[in-house]
Amino acid sequence: KSERKPSVYALGEVVKLPPWLVFDKHVLAFDSYYLEKLHGTASYNVIVHRCKIYFFLEDGTIKVIEQKNPLHDGLSSGCIIHRQRIRYPAEGSEDFYDILDLNIGNDVEFFGKLFRLIDCDEFTRKFLNRLGIFVPDKIPLPEDPFSKMVKEKKQKTTKPPRLNKKMTLDEFLCDANRKLTFYAYWDDRDNENGIVHLLLVIYYVVDETIEIKDITEKDKVINILK
Repeated sequence: KSERKPSVYALGEVVKLPPWLVFDKHVLAFDSYYLEKLHGTASYNVIVHRCKIYFFLEDGTIKVIEQKNPLHDGLSSGCIIHRQRIRYPAEGSEDFYDILDLNIGNDVEFFGKLFRLIDCDEFTRKFLNRLGIFVPDKIPLPEDPFSKMVKEKKQKTTKPPRLNKKMTLDEFLCDANRKLTFYAYWDDRDNENGIVHLLLVIYYVVDETIEIKDITEKDKVINILK
């Protein structure tokens, strides 16, 4: 019967294999966020940046990726801390962040950014439990004032959906002869023998259809779209 015990981080003298071999491609993954405080803005004063923190068991290195937020248009995302060992923020510290520093509810400071860990994947939870480490439940992500402001602004500028209401006979007859007429032109000179075409664009209110006529030659009207 083999005397080999289940492997854990900080192998000690139990397992003779090197950590880089035992834990090859084993990664702990945490959901997290950090706050970016702003000054001089009336509608919002903080931005919540959601990130993934990866801890590589084979060598104790850490990688941080900021997740893309569609409401953070124009803000950076992607890898913000490349894979490396990270020292504690205390000045002159020679100690590095380790597996015992990472758990839901913990705060970790990487290069001036304070990250709050709020969740982890199933493998991470089971791995920490095997070490005898209790892993709390998921913590909700705080409200992002910046995203809220952007969302509200988009809702104000978004055209409301057209109501598909039924028209009465009187309304139909009233709109039957109503149309909007626009003059336009089509520059076709990039093509051989192309010319500038004078167009007549007609919008029919009754059924919301469009008709386009080429009226370049007064005695020869051509229907382009009907």
